[in-house]
Amino acid sequence: MNLVIKNMKYSKFASQETNCFECDIYFDGKKTLRAFNDGRGGTTRFDEYFKNGFLALKQYTENYNLNNSFNNNEHKTSSELIENLVENYLLQKDSNRRLKTMLKKYIVFLSNPKELSYYRIFPNEINISKIKEKHPNFIILNCLNYNEALELFTQAMV
Repeated sequence: MNLVIKNMKYSKFASQETNCFECDIYFDGKKTLRAFNDGRGGTTRFDEYFKNGFLALKQYTENYNLNNSFNNNEHKTSSELIENLVENYLLQKDSNRRLKTMLKKYIVFLSNPKELSYYRIFPNEINISKIKEKHPNFIILNCLNYNEALELFTQAMV
């Protein structure tokens, strides 16, 4: 069973104790549920688009819990699972926006897998080759395919 989040609406200013959002949840390409949270610390709530929407979410959550190990054998509720997926979605969206901006203006690199940094110089071939000569072990994100760079950037940001 494949879960996809679409039509995400997020409100940063209304998010207090939890993320304030609304989104549609698709299972195997079928619009199944609407998930929403008012951002004031309560759990995520759901509305069904068709009769067995909650059953699909329950089955997905059970499969997720069976296939993923947790500390002390704790299992995630459907609400916690969707909240985690929303957080990951928002992190990915923010990372995507930030990386695009940085790659246009700076030479962005990793000196080790978790240490992201950048030089405030225009990222042309001459400047990049100078940095490669000085620091051959750096992973320069400007030189990578965008998806690889985004994955490394997101991992370093977490």
